[in-house]
Amino acid sequence: MKTRLASGVLFGALLASFASTPARADTPFGAYIGAAAGRSFSRSEDITAFNSYSLRFRQDGVAWKGFAGARPLPMLGVEFSYIHFGNASGPLPPSAIFRYFKDSSKESATTLSGVGYLPLPVPFLQLYGKLGVARLHSDAQVSSIPPTCPVGFGCTVPYTVRQNQWTTDLAYGAGAQARFGSVGIRAEYERINASPGSPDLFSLGVTWTL
Repeated sequence: MKTRLASGVLFGALLASFASTPARADTPFGAYIGAAAGRSFSRSEDITAFNSYSLRFRQDGVAWKGFAGARPLPMLGVEFSYIHFGNASGPLPPSAIFRYFKDSSKESATTLSGVGYLPLPVPFLQLYGKLGVARLHSDAQVSSIPPTCPVGFGCTVPYTVRQNQWTTDLAYGAGAQARFGSVGIRAEYERINASPGSPDLFSLGVTWTL
């Protein structure tokens, strides 16, 4: 329900923003593109392997994102982005349970957000907040050779469990941006409120106003 409501609000804001674009053709705040990199924190709380051991991925890593947006109104814009949160690994289980163990988790998302800008007396500095929806992709894989596997019966081939899931979730964030002509430098925090885990990202990026 909350996802449909957020989607409706964003879609209405998007239509209103672009409908007003011809009337504000002289505004310096138009379409832009950008890229950013930073540190992410990935969480996956319900990856269950072998029906008895629950893996909890909680690890920070290197992440990156690409984005494009428009700001047809001084205090309102819209932004679309792709975020790669990087790879994470879970803690090793007790050695008495598994002879061989390897696990990995990776997350990525596409987001559509409305962006609200706070008016400041400093012309080159901008503060903003973001609220939108995200399509989050989580891919976790666990491989193991149980110690009870008899010799000569495929023991060299690990038993693998994989969970690949897509969810639609609330996304939000905030940041600051300094603009110098067409070039902008931004620092940003954003988070996806998802189950089983909520990945977030601190990033530093560059924008180019078209």
